[in-house]
Amino acid sequence: MLAQIEQIKSGLHKVKAVNIKAKQIYDKESLQARENDLAKLLPTEWKRAELLRWLTNAIQKNGLIFEEQTLQEQAPQAFLESLDIHLEMNGQYEQLQKFMQLLTKAPRLMVLEGLHVENQAPASSNLNLKIDMILSAHKRVGLLDTEN
Repeated sequence: MLAQIEQIKSGLHKVKAVNIKAKQIYDKESLQARENDLAKLLPTEWKRAELLRWLTNAIQKNGLIFEEQTLQEQAPQAFLESLDIHLEMNGQYEQLQKFMQLLTKAPRLMVLEGLHVENQAPASSNLNLKIDMILSAHKRVGLLDTEN
């Protein structure tokens, strides 16, 4: 009988420990911190000017030559809306590499959807690349936005 009581008591302690851990994981502050991080990566507004300014600066900072950019919004899907950014650039392989590394540190989430790189002067030892890139930036669609 005493062994059963100790077993039940031990089980109750385990349940209590799990409940305490669950409360710690899902407390208001940690949920707010996660929401803040998510809001940085997936904002509810495009802020296109800031996004394009950051991209232009990143391109120029690495010595790439910016040729053209076009934007195209995609239809919202499951609380997300995406903006495709088509970039055409020229430059060296090392410059492209540095730009790609900068993309991983972008102030918001951007996904590389497509990349086409072509050597414009194959006979030359100096690789001058024509770069076509499609990036997508995403934003969250609020519940109020979907109702309107």
